Amino acid sequence: MGSHVRYRPIADIVERPIKRYRCAVAKRFTINELEPVAREATRKALEGVQKSFDLYQNDPNLTLGTIVEDDVATFQLYLAGATPADAVVLTAARVSRETGKLLGVEICFEDPAA
Repeated sequence: MGSHVRYRPIADIVERPIKRYRCAVAKRFTINELEPVAREATRKALEGVQKSFDLYQNDPNLTLGTIVEDDVATFQLYLAGATPADAVVLTAARVSRETGKLLGVEICFEDPAA
């Protein structure tokens, strides 16, 4: 009673399709994919205070910054200062990195016309 070993031709092994398994980790959207979502939402949010925002629009210190957390990307329009503590945040749009959907837009400056 010996052990029985069955050999298979290498062609059988090579020609079989390879099974691919999906990874359990969800694909996250890139910053480049999320930025248009944040940009459009910010434009819509600024429509009501456009005259007030026009005061900042031509400021040479107006900057777009991005903060990436685990599942949320926050896009901020801010006026850069001499130090990060001196920066003045004007708007903040939060977008889900997992779904690509807008979570909200916050207008952080006061409307002087109001």
